[in-house]
Amino acid sequence: EVCRRAPGHGEAKASDRAMEAEAASSEQQQQQEQQRELQQLQQGQQQQEATAKAEALRRAAARAMGEAALPSDPAGGPPAWLCEVLKFLRFADRSPLLQLNRSWARLPEWHGWWHWVALFAAQEFKLFRPATLPPGESWKEYAEELWSIRGIWDGEAEQDRHLEAQRLQVFARLKPFDGSEAAAAADDDAEGDGLEEGGSEVFLPLHQRISLIKASSTEPISTRDALRMLVEQGDWRASGPTDPLDESDGTQAPARAEPHDINANEEEAKTDKSERSHFTFSVHTVNEESGELVMATPNVGLRQFAFNGVLNQEISQAQVYARVGRRLVIDVLNGWNGTLFVYGQTGSGKTFTMYGPSASTAAALDNSNRGMVPRACAELLEGAAMRRAEQGIDVQVSMSYVEVYGDAVFDLLKDGEQ
Repeated sequence: EVCRRAPGHGEAKASDRAMEAEAASSEQQQQQEQQRELQQLQQGQQQQEATAKAEALRRAAARAMGEAALPSDPAGGPPAWLCEVLKFLRFADRSPLLQLNRSWARLPEWHGWWHWVALFAAQEFKLFRPATLPPGESWKEYAEELWSIRGIWDGEAEQDRHLEAQRLQVFARLKPFDGSEAAAAADDDAEGDGLEEGGSEVFLPLHQRISLIKASSTEPISTRDALRMLVEQGDWRASGPTDPLDESDGTQAPARAEPHDINANEEEAKTDKSERSHFTFSVHTVNEESGELVMATPNVGLRQFAFNGVLNQEISQAQVYARVGRRLVIDVLNGWNGTLFVYGQTGSGKTFTMYGPSASTAAALDNSNRGMVPRACAELLEGAAMRRAEQGIDVQVSMSYVEVYGDAVFDLLKDGEQ
């Protein structure tokens, strides 16, 4: 029996050792898990401490920035150190600076602030910022314009009301009118329409003269009273047998009228010609601020025209380009299409305005009187070079030179091929 139980006793001892080993392994795993949990807890505590320290530093920095007051005189412009710091921030991160305190909230009032904002917008959104703006535009408006088209290269530009309002503009440029031109124009007009040379006196149609009398009166007057005053002046009288002052309602003007010194019975057929002889095709009044001018025409009298701008005779070629052409170049470099063309009769100054006084290329590029085409090309190439150097944007420039005559278009760079 002893011999028979001996092997089973050995198996029991082996089983005990296996259980002891398994228990030891389990205890070791538990210790390892506890160590990992302890390490994770320590790491979490360290992260919390680091976060708390960072938050404390941020709050301290915010308090320091909030307590830091900028100079009180906005006329001097933003401090140089502030502009350097703002260069390293994103456009959206600069807005919270205005909420630090009252001093920082006045940043938009600083002289030159919006110039810097336009610069930051151009750098971040890869847009073009000119050295100078066209007359009448402000850097604030241009900065807002850049913000509205910040996604133009991604096809996400907002509809810009500023550009929409300037989609089509018309300017009128007045050409100096010297004595020789006045005499030639008077001779031509005398042959065609019987206009007198150098005539400056203008006979207005009856309804316009009555309107002027009513407008110049300090008290409201009726058409009947205005017509009576006109007749008393001796300039107009009825051409028919009925006196217009006898109209019952006092509002009916005579169908026709003529100068007082013309006999109605003998010269009635010549009335229109005699009245036209005192008219001259000329500009009567110019209002550059409102862009309006009044023309004197023989069949209408005084007629008002409204433009986006009126350029007087003394304006220089550089001023014409700054007012009319520079905006187009800016829009083209910012991804918009632009077209500039001139319209006018022969000898009105179209070629001089577009190219300058000489047909020579060298003279057109160097002359201070060069026109809008060489000026626009120069600024366009300078802007393209700047974008390539500072923003890494490659710009390709091509050109065509065509002549439009009637319904035909001729390519002048290909020997006039139609």
